[in-house]
Formats: sequence, structure tokens, C-alpha cells
Amino acid sequence: MKTKPETSGDWCSYGDVRARFEFDDDTNQFDTLVEAQNGCAAGNCIAIAKIDAKYYTIATSHDSKYAYVDGDAVYFKETCPAVLSITPSGIKCPSSHPFVYTNGRYCCSTSKEKVYGDNTLCDGGTIGFDSTCCENDAWTACSKSPCSDFDVLSSQTFSSVLEATMTEDTRVDCQIDIGVFQFEALASVDVFDIAGSGFVTVGGESASMTATIAGSALTIENSDIAWTEAEGDAVKEAKVFKGEWNASTGSRSSSSTIDIIEADSTYTCTFTVNDRDWPIEMQVDTIVRKLVPTTVLAGSATSLVCGYKDATDGHSAVWWNGTFSGMLSKTETQSGYTFAESEADSYTLTTMAIEAATEDHLYTCHHKWETNILSWEIKADTFLLSTSSFKTEKGTTASITCFVTGSDVEPSAWKWSVASKTYTASNSGDGVKITTSTYESEGQNNMLELSNQNTDSTVTCEVTVDGNPYSKNNNIDVIEITTTSRTVLDGAAATLSCQVTGSLTEPTDIYWFRGVATYKASTNTAHAAGYTVNKSNFASETQVSELVIAAASDDMTYTCKVEYSTNSFTKEATVDVYQLATSEVTKEVMTGKAATFTCTVSQSRTKPQKMSWTVDGKAVVVGAEYSVTEVIYSGETMQSILTVKIVAADSSIVCKTNIEFEGETPAIALDAYEMASNPQCPSTLLTLLL
Repeated sequence: MKTKPETSGDWCSYGDVRARFEFDDDTNQFDTLVEAQNGCAAGNCIAIAKIDAKYYTIATSHDSKYAYVDGDAVYFKETCPAVLSITPSGIKCPSSHPFVYTNGRYCCSTSKEKVYGDNTLCDGGTIGFDSTCCENDAWTACSKSPCSDFDVLSSQTFSSVLEATMTEDTRVDCQIDIGVFQFEALASVDVFDIAGSGFVTVGGESASMTATIAGSALTIENSDIAWTEAEGDAVKEAKVFKGEWNASTGSRSSSSTIDIIEADSTYTCTFTVNDRDWPIEMQVDTIVRKLVPTTVLAGSATSLVCGYKDATDGHSAVWWNGTFSGMLSKTETQSGYTFAESEADSYTLTTMAIEAATEDHLYTCHHKWETNILSWEIKADTFLLSTSSFKTEKGTTASITCFVTGSDVEPSAWKWSVASKTYTASNSGDGVKITTSTYESEGQNNMLELSNQNTDSTVTCEVTVDGNPYSKNNNIDVIEITTTSRTVLDGAAATLSCQVTGSLTEPTDIYWFRGVATYKASTNTAHAAGYTVNKSNFASETQVSELVIAAASDDMTYTCKVEYSTNSFTKEATVDVYQLATSEVTKEVMTGKAATFTCTVSQSRTKPQKMSWTVDGKAVVVGAEYSVTEVIYSGETMQSILTVKIVAADSSIVCKTNIEFEGETPAIALDAYEMASNPQCPSTLLTLLL
């Protein structure tokens, strides 16, 4: 028990020593000595302090460890000392009776009061310095009053350990009663939390872990942080980030990044607070990833597969994002997309089916774990399959090409089917040739060539991409082009024709050219230099173009060009111009006499094989009436001489060749006359003729 003043001026006692102090509101303690009895003035007095509404009684000297007396005032050096040095008046009680009572005059063998009467100092409670009764009257007199308890020694340290689970910052008040003295110490328990997040990663890839300590800045702001691997080796500082104290969150964090983790591993982050280590372990869980991208023909249905295996528990969700708006999980719907989950070969798989993949797109598959989210990109690659066929002239080689463009995956096989026959690069030959280009720039083409094509055919190109076959049909369109040349007399008109038959589609144009000159039927009007082009309508797979030359004067070669959207053809036609001349146009011959005529053919590229004559439309027969002599000259000239042995009457004589030509051959007019019928003929001339 203790004595304490309640108000200023009350007495406090310690043994025979008594003192009175005044309470100072400024210092919140009884610090002014009012009166002292029995030696207090000599320095052996009692200091009474009131701190946080509690009183503390301290025996002191003029210059003790915790307080000192200066004149009549007692000053404390510390507000709340945890350990107090006490200098008691007198000696200690014997060990057999260690507990002092009756203000230090007697010592009791037990720590309890005797129950006696209605006295609070004898109520069976804990015995104290001012108790008046000892349990069982087991007492002995103090050899020199006042005594102190046996175990109250000068400079002795008392301690008490409190073990408790704290959930929040707490203030702990420790109170020690020693005889008449009561000592209190205040301790603050700063509660902090540490937490760490492990990581899920794909074996062979990186992982990042974060540990956080949260609590009072006073405790953790200067805490040390260290990371260690499972084997106890320190993680390199280059991989560790140590954050600063964040006042807004009341925490400090640290992260560690590991570039490559091949297998499940344990890492430890240790926070050192007040010289004590607080470790937290974090697990890195490595998984095996499975991604199945796709390469399909644009517009085809396809699916993407995303999955994993060898994972511990903790997976909670998976979703996708891509061409659709936002993100989708298996519980959501989106037009054109379907989601499904399955298990296969220890993999947990999520499949996103795409109704029609129209273009290349990169989708993202997100897997959410308790610790982190893994996001994997997976591509839906689309390609185009097209064919380009050329018109083929009858009897020539037909070619058709199949193109794959925009594919991230190189085609693995090509195959052609024509009229129930299948061709590959391995069985080409015998008029079949297959050529495959190099795969580059996301494209490849394959060309089929078939020699000596005479009929139209349907061709199927089949290509295998990413394990799936795709096909495209096209046609081999066999056409026939014929031209008609002309042989004409010099100055006669010539008409050249060009005919296309068997074409499944109408030519884009048919026109003529010679050198740099081009003749088209765009207006069906006469062109420069007397040319006209006529083009028929396309009907029954046939179309004709004619080039009309008003007056042919020289041998010429003209080219007919037939154009299609894919390719074109050319065919030549010629104009063979020749001159046919006779020695005279009119000849007068006396009846009964002979007449000779000369016919010359020249400038003809087509050499006549024969020349002939007619008289009055009848072919000349060599014999009694006629004789014919053919003379062949060098170059392109040929000459024939007709002799009419006996002229009997007027006749029309025509020279011909075996060449068909356009234009009329001029006739020679043979004018036969008799002597008597020609009185105008002078006698001298008659004499000469005779």
C-alpha cells in the first residue's frame, strides 16, 4: 500500500519521514516542498509526481538518478522512468520475513494481511508498507526502523514479460509495486502486417513477386529488406526494387524479378524491424502453356485454343479480347464467337470458336490466378486463295496459276484435278508441268501447264495449309483464231478478216495494227489512209473483226490482236499486191493475119505457178489457133506471150494467173478488120503491109 497526497499540502510519509508538497499546474506534479519532518531537509525525502492522473512516489536525494532536490523543490529528470533507483531509510527485512509493514517497523513472513476487525489495513489483502496486521501474526521486529522488503535493493531491476496477440497498435501500462512504492512503465506496441504475393509463370519465362509491410512509419520506415532464393542465396540487387515509405498507404513495398524460372521455386523476403527478422515466403508456380493458333481461308470458320497444365490451385477466370468490344469470358456471349472449356492430356483448355474469320487478327487470352494474371497473344491468320487462268489458243499449252496470299504458314501440299485426273509435282510429265514458287512475303503460287489443249476443261486447285485442305475451281478456255489474207491487183480494195471462236467470254477488244499504226472499230468509221474496221457482235462464242483497205498498193502484213482481261493473242494476215500488165489495151489486126500479145505479172510475193489466156471468155488451147510462150524472169516477174495465129474477128482477150485475187483483170480489145473495108488506109501503107 502507498501513501499519496490528494491535494496540495497533504502529508506523505516514508517511514518516519513526512513531507508536504504543492501541486504545480504548469509541471503537472507536486514539486514544491512545503514542509519536511525527520530529515527531509537533509535530502532523504519523498517526491510525489502526478503523471496522466497517476501518482508516483520516489525516495530521492539531492542528486539521484531520476530526481533531485534544489532547495525546497524536487525536480524529476524523466517523466516516466521504467526502472527506479531507491534508497530506503533503514535496512531490509530478513529473508524469513521479507515483507515490511507497520510503516517499516515490522516484517511479515507472508505477503498477506491478517483479517482483523473492520480495518482496511487488516482486510486480508496484499500486505503493504502501511498495513497494520500480518497473516498468522508471523512477524518479527525490524532491527532498525524503517526496514524495507527483503528483495527491494538499491539499483535492482524488475522485469515482466507480457505475451499477447495484438491486432492493432496498443499502449501497454506495466505497473510494479515494491513495498510502499509503485512503479509504472508505458510501452507502445506497434502492430504491422507483412504480406507477399507469389507468381504463376510459364516455365522458362520470368516471374515478379512483391512483398509489403504496412503499419506505423516509426516502425517500418527504416526497415531493412532482403530477398533470398530457396537455396538461401541472395537475389541479385539488380533484380530487387526496394520502395520507400508511402505515407498515403502507410506501407513500404519491395519487388523481385527473376528473368528465367525453369521449375517451381520458393523465394523469401525478409523485413528487419528493430533488429528482428520477419520473413515471408512466396511460391513461384511454373506451368506448361499451350497455344493453338490458326491459319484459315478468309471467311472460313476456325477456333483458337489457349490452355495450361501443371498448375497448383488458384486459377479463377479466363477471358479473351480481340475484334469484339471489351473482354469476354465463358459466361458472356458475342455474335460470331462461341466459348468452351475442356480437359485433354492434362491440359485445361479454353476454346474460342470464330464463326467466320475475315482478316488477320491478334487475340489475347487472359488467365487470372490468385497472385497475378497471365496474358498470351494468339493469332487467327487468314489467307486468300485465288486462281488466274489464261485463254488458250487451240493446240497450244494451257496454263493456270493458283495463288495463296497473306498466309503466315507455308503451304505444305499442292494438287490439281483436271477431267478426273490428279496431278502433283511428283507425277507431272507427259505434257503436264507443275511449278511451285518460293514461299515469301506470306505468299506462294503453283502453276499448272497442260500442253496441246484442244477443248475446254474445269480445273481444281487444292492446297493444304496448316494441315487443312482448301480448293478453288477455274476453267481452261480454249479458243481458235483464224485470219483471212488477200491477194489483190495493185490499187484494188482488200478486206482482211479475224475470227475468234470457242471463247466462253467476249474479248475486251479485237483490233488491227501494222507497225505503229493501230486500227480499231471504236467508231466503225474510215481511218487515216483509207482504212475501215468492222466488228461483229459477240454471239455463239464467236466474234469477227474485218479490216477494209480501200486501195492496196503494196504488199503488207497486218496483225490482228485479240485481247482478254487475262491475256491476249495475235494473228497475222497479209495483203499480197501484184501488177498485171499487157502489151496493149487495144490492137487492130487485119483478118487472116496473126496477132501477138504479151502479159506480165510483177511485184507479187506469191509467185504464180501458171499463167493462162481467154479469148471471148473461152480458155485458150494451144494448137492450130493459138500458141503460148511463158517466160520467167528473175525476181517476182513472170511473162506470158499469146499468139493468135489467124485473126478472124474482133475478140476480147484476157490474161490470167492461177492466183485468186480481188480486182478485175483488164481485157485486151482485138479489133479485126479487112482490107476493102478500110478505104482510109493509104496505098503506101497497104503496100507495106502486103
